[in-house]
Amino acid sequence: MSKQFIVSIACWVLFFFSCGIPENTSNSLDFSGVDQFLEITAALEHDTNPDPADWETLFETPGYSMLTKSEFDN
Repeated sequence: MSKQFIVSIACWVLFFFSCGIPENTSNSLDFSGVDQFLEITAALEHDTNPDPADWETLFETPGYSMLTKSEFDN
C-alpha cells in the first residue's frame, strides 16, 4: 500500500471518530462516503481531475452532511 493511501484512511478514521455522534442517532458509524473518497483520491494521485459528479456524490453522503452540519450549526 502506498503511504498516501494509508494517510488517507487514517484521516477518514480520525474524521469519523472526532466529529462525534449526535444524540438523536444510533451509535453506528456511517462509512458510505469512504469508497467515493477513495475514488477521488485515486484520481488526484494520478494527477487527473475527478469528475464533478464524483464530488457531488461525495457531498451527498450522510457523513459529509454530518460534517457540514457540525461545522456550520452554532
